Amino acid sequence: MSFINEKYFSTYEEVKAQEFDFIVIGAGVYGIAFMNKVLSLKPKSKILMIEKGTFFLPDHIQNLPKALIDLNQTAGTRPWESDGDIAFMPQIPFVGGRGNFWNGWIPMPYNLKELGWDDSFVKELQSEWQPAADFLGRRYNLVTAENSCEQLRDLTRKLLTEGMSKIDTGLMIEHPNQFDSSIATGRHSANRPFGKFSPVSVLMQAVADKKSVMVLTDCLVKKFQTSGGKVTAIETSLGSIDAKKAQIVLACNTLEATEIVLQSGSENPLVGKNLSGHIRSWLGIRVHKKYFQLDEVFQAGAFYVPGYDTKLDRYLHTHVSSVYNPFPERDIDLLYQILPDASMRESIATYMNPDYVVFELHTMGEFLGTPDMKSPNHISMKDGKMHVNVTFEKDDEATWDALDSTVFQIIEVLADGKPFEYQQADNSYAKKKPERIRNKGAVHESGTLWMGISDKDSVCNLDGRLHHLINVYGTGGMLFPRPGSWNPTYTGVAMAFNLARKLC
Repeated sequence: MSFINEKYFSTYEEVKAQEFDFIVIGAGVYGIAFMNKVLSLKPKSKILMIEKGTFFLPDHIQNLPKALIDLNQTAGTRPWESDGDIAFMPQIPFVGGRGNFWNGWIPMPYNLKELGWDDSFVKELQSEWQPAADFLGRRYNLVTAENSCEQLRDLTRKLLTEGMSKIDTGLMIEHPNQFDSSIATGRHSANRPFGKFSPVSVLMQAVADKKSVMVLTDCLVKKFQTSGGKVTAIETSLGSIDAKKAQIVLACNTLEATEIVLQSGSENPLVGKNLSGHIRSWLGIRVHKKYFQLDEVFQAGAFYVPGYDTKLDRYLHTHVSSVYNPFPERDIDLLYQILPDASMRESIATYMNPDYVVFELHTMGEFLGTPDMKSPNHISMKDGKMHVNVTFEKDDEATWDALDSTVFQIIEVLADGKPFEYQQADNSYAKKKPERIRNKGAVHESGTLWMGISDKDSVCNLDGRLHHLINVYGTGGMLFPRPGSWNPTYTGVAMAFNLARKLC
């Protein structure tokens, strides 16, 4: 990739001599979204993107040949120690970050005020939802010329609509089409009818001439040098970068951003507390095709079932993928391209029997830290190494029980009395109910630099600026006071747009 680095990216010596309006740490979805919005508002802005990794993939992995699927399991790394009950999934330390591997689910958050988000901030986001949707290529079905899935879509909608009263945690839906999940199909992807969004093409369009945007890759930010409540320089693995007049935006992984602030000698003892995220239960079933009246054509749909446990005050939701694949060898490339959760070879193998309709369920719910010094979940530094501490409380364990119950209740709704088989741990199918359906890795880490009004009970203000540093801002999940259950990318992009508008 040396040619791409030379053609499009910059060297430390080139960067060191420049003065920037914005220095963005992290060239993933949020950092590139912020950059994109700044350039739309003030095209002559000078922006430096600092990325710890190198250029790796030019597009989302599902927009590339399926032979690359194994990279999803091998490209990640955990530059931290995990202490406690569960570990977070790895970060992706390359240009584009998780944005080249993510599933693309972008549900609209519906309960921000109930989660303790400030009312004035929630109102500010109202003007950013549609621009964020346009940026991500948000749409509500998987229909393409090759995926005529209307029959299976309507069937799944009908089953969910009629069965919601049988799901203890289910939130009622006003119209069946509200079950259709929104997916980031990527207006910036290659010229094709369907493609997952990747931020890399957005970045590459912006850096072609190196005039407005410069990108420094393979550069790890270690900490900030500060003076008088302001960052004066950024210490990196390549050397120090003078901040000068720049506003600095933390747009990297939540854990990594928190480490940078902690390593910089934060004056706010709340930094790193309130660590929250999502736990998951995952299971598939298959029902013989003879029980459905479906045309012999490839059909794949994606659905979103919102949920709330009133006793625990915890939000959850279930992604449902439904697939009928009557010609599996012929349509394997189409399956790989369209499937929402094509994260490994086993995911593809799940849908390769032509005699069955497969329903794959992925239920996700909150586990929570607390926004105070006593938070059971937190990030700390020990001997220069980041430690991620997650300790499940009684309500966290009960939430996971609720996730498991929700999975099995939705399965009964989708089977609708018909015989079915459960997916087993080895990816085979059998009538026996699996003993364990819980995923070992937590996702969507959030909350450690949460926003609020006062530095007495929050780390950042409502603009996303750290209370104790006047030129450093966060964005995305790190600012969430509480995560809810929804996938965070759509909200994070809206927040990045909102921040760009404020700073421009």
